[in-house]
Amino acid sequence: MLRSYLKSALRAIRRAKLFSVINIVGLSLGLTAAVIIGLWVHYQISYDTFNANANRIYRVTEHFSHGDNSTTLPLTPAPLATTLKQLPQVEDVVRLNDQGRDVVLRNGTREFNESDIFDADPSLFKIFTFHFLEGSADAALKDPYSVVLIEPVARKLFTGKNPIDRTINIGTFNSNHDYKVTGIISPLPGNSQFHPTVIISRISLPEPKSHSVAEWYQLSWYTYFLLRRGVPVSSVEAQLPRILSQGMGEQNAEGWKLGIQKLTHIHLHSHLLLEIEPNGNIQTVMIVLSVGIFILLVSLINFITLSVARFSDRAKEVGVRKVVGAGRKDLVLRFMAEAVILSLASGIAAISLVEVSLPLFNSISGSSLTLSSSESVLALLGTLLIGTLAGSYPALFFSSFKPSPILRKEPLLKPGKSDLRKVLVVIQFSIAVCIVIATIVARGQLTFC
Repeated sequence: MLRSYLKSALRAIRRAKLFSVINIVGLSLGLTAAVIIGLWVHYQISYDTFNANANRIYRVTEHFSHGDNSTTLPLTPAPLATTLKQLPQVEDVVRLNDQGRDVVLRNGTREFNESDIFDADPSLFKIFTFHFLEGSADAALKDPYSVVLIEPVARKLFTGKNPIDRTINIGTFNSNHDYKVTGIISPLPGNSQFHPTVIISRISLPEPKSHSVAEWYQLSWYTYFLLRRGVPVSSVEAQLPRILSQGMGEQNAEGWKLGIQKLTHIHLHSHLLLEIEPNGNIQTVMIVLSVGIFILLVSLINFITLSVARFSDRAKEVGVRKVVGAGRKDLVLRFMAEAVILSLASGIAAISLVEVSLPLFNSISGSSLTLSSSESVLALLGTLLIGTLAGSYPALFFSSFKPSPILRKEPLLKPGKSDLRKVLVVIQFSIAVCIVIATIVARGQLTFC
């Protein structure tokens, strides 16, 4: 029986080649846009979730207000980390300092500029997740003047050689030192809030004095801490006013306030000055997601209206089949099989278009999106579901025709019976207007960011 339905559906598709091509192209383009938007939205909301401890990592911010002026920065004083680590609720703390751009790396005659050079505590690899290709996370930054390189930088400095325990020279605007390479790591994923190329052990620098008030005014470190399991972050927040008062002095601390941000919320919800890298915007993500949903709805409505528009041709087929004994269930299944085949063809075409379009989209958006095999299978299953939903109304519509009016060539649609098709066309036009408006708003958001 299933084979009969499929053969009948394929014959119907072959008979209406132009209609089939239009329907496949329209649905596949809509699916392509929806899949790419879905991948981008998932990419944005999954920032930093690759870290094994992502749900327990927090960043400390510092707010300062004086009169009508106020500002909040993601930077904190160096002594704060030492004080935080003494709290029983905190498992570990790490400080990061961006050395800035145009840092010079040298290995003999090899010399080039590099950016995203960070000073960091050895605890960096306990809190954040890094994949070590050479060396050990436990020992990589334990010694003064030790350094960890990402694999592309190591390859540029040591072509064909093992860089471990070899020495490189790092020159900044105010220092020039030799460092021993103690680890090689893979670059962090694109959806990370920072992408270090070189990580220098902070032990190379003198430890600030926590009792020095002057040190508490020098905001130059990004401070992250790992919360112990089962401990509410509010218990740490409650300690921050005391920590600041002890460090700066109660009178000096007036107008200053420490805050906490969850790691996985920073990319879309934090818009502070001096962020490590530019962040996204949750409003833009929601607008783009709405555009993707609207595009998919327009594609579905277009699929339905194109199918129903052929009612005069399909009516004869329905009349003949009912005369020879076909029941309504049989007709519904035949038309559904046709819709599923068209949607499956659209899904396969959409996946191919996504694979071709992603490199261009990544270069425009600055993302690193990929379509995995599991995501491709999920997209095809979603397409089959879409085909079933989109084909249900035309199937029920066609199968409702009675044979006698068809054979007598009487009007099949009485006044008022085609209202649903008119409603679908109005909805389709309204959604198209919404897509244009949302696209303009999203472009404004992206330009502002």
